[in-house]
Amino acid sequence: MLAVTGLSHAATAVALASLTGYGPNIETMLSPELAMRTAALACAAFGSLLPDIDEDHSLLGRRLPSCRLSRALLGITILYLGLKYNAPAAIITGGFFLLLAFATHRGVTHSVVAWAAVKVAAQSLIPTFWRPLLLGYSCHIIFDALTPAGVPLLWPIKMRFRLPLIRVGGKIDKWLGQAGGFIALSVALGIMPPLFYASPAITPITLLTKVPFTHKIVLKYNSLKHFISVL
Repeated sequence: MLAVTGLSHAATAVALASLTGYGPNIETMLSPELAMRTAALACAAFGSLLPDIDEDHSLLGRRLPSCRLSRALLGITILYLGLKYNAPAAIITGGFFLLLAFATHRGVTHSVVAWAAVKVAAQSLIPTFWRPLLLGYSCHIIFDALTPAGVPLLWPIKMRFRLPLIRVGGKIDKWLGQAGGFIALSVALGIMPPLFYASPAITPITLLTKVPFTHKIVLKYNSLKHFISVL
């Protein structure tokens, strides 16, 4: 293998998400934001592993059907449901799995095309989740471009972009994993401040206002609370 290991990818993405203000910190440890910020870091880690989904032995690839036919059928099913219910995210996801059925490792998933598709699909989530996810995906492509194999950014053009500075299992690879975990923990404990603060993480209560049905309930509750307060 000539790629950065999955754990190093995940650790680096989690560290960057923490440094950009999406992760937990000392001020949110006992607040409702803790769960949302922890989930945001999970999204960053997931996004950092997503480009290697075309590799059967990767952390995510091992959890998918290895048979190309199985992946194609999964893609067709998701694509059909997306078209039937007019769900753009499902349509893109289905098309993504269809491509995986015919893709070689470090092919389309490491390209600008895949990055754009993931962005469109991820934007069906709230910003607190899709931004760290896309950050993780971007980090993966950047770090793989620093290995001898490079990445086909302009897929389907076969030209690969590379700056061979990192070797799998090498000192830099191991350092990325260790440093990533240390940075995320340091930010969470308040030892190291974020480089800048992202938009405030959405809380579970605020999340309810994003769903039409629960939004009406929240509005009625607020109206009732106001009515009681003026009695």
